[in-house]
Amino acid sequence: MSTQYDTIGSRYKAFKERPVVDIEEPSVLERLGNVESLTCLDLACGLGHWSRLLVDQGAAKVVGIDISENMVNAARDLSTDKQKPKIAFAVGDCTKPSLVEGGPFDIVFAGWLLNYAPDYETMVTMWRTVYQNLKPGGRFVGVTPNTHCPMFEPIDDSYGVAVYPIETVGEGWKCHLISYTEPEPVEFDMFHFLHTFYERAAADAGMSSLKWYPPVPPDDERRENGFWDIYFLRPHMNILTASRQ
Repeated sequence: MSTQYDTIGSRYKAFKERPVVDIEEPSVLERLGNVESLTCLDLACGLGHWSRLLVDQGAAKVVGIDISENMVNAARDLSTDKQKPKIAFAVGDCTKPSLVEGGPFDIVFAGWLLNYAPDYETMVTMWRTVYQNLKPGGRFVGVTPNTHCPMFEPIDDSYGVAVYPIETVGEGWKCHLISYTEPEPVEFDMFHFLHTFYERAAADAGMSSLKWYPPVPPDDERRENGFWDIYFLRPHMNILTASRQ
């Protein structure tokens, strides 16, 4: 996975500006709730968008971890002087459970991490990373593919990203994502499993109270003019929450 993102580099920022990504922030904020004065871990932090958002929402301290050194360096550069005292970024592998420095945390966030697990064992280890870094009673919030929709057919690029199933893998599908950014497209591979797969793995890692939520459109003129009508026939994502008892 690190090779994919090290190669993408700065083009990832253009990818994050596609219309489909506009769905993510309001969907996440609705489930994060109040993070004032809480400590947060951002797994697979990428360019640090969510880490900075957590600080802007009032988090006391945020640690962002990503396997790509290029992404971590860019995340540091993109943080403002006001944000930097409350954010720390580090290179780390989320498939190798360990307590991150500064943890355990009140909240563990993972935007598009679990979809890189190629098999059940890796999914469980990712969940163990979440479990080990949460305080008892702590909450997990994650962004995942639409786990209630099988990948028998591709998702077209009407909203800025296309996803094509390549082959079946165990209980799911290996998929190829492509976004036609300029001057070159952003593309990488990921895995699509159904919600029961996630739920079993989470339970095996000690997590509980899993809940799935549909995406929320941004509160702008597009919500009223029908821009998202086709998108919501087959949303590309879910929000997943869980907790450590």
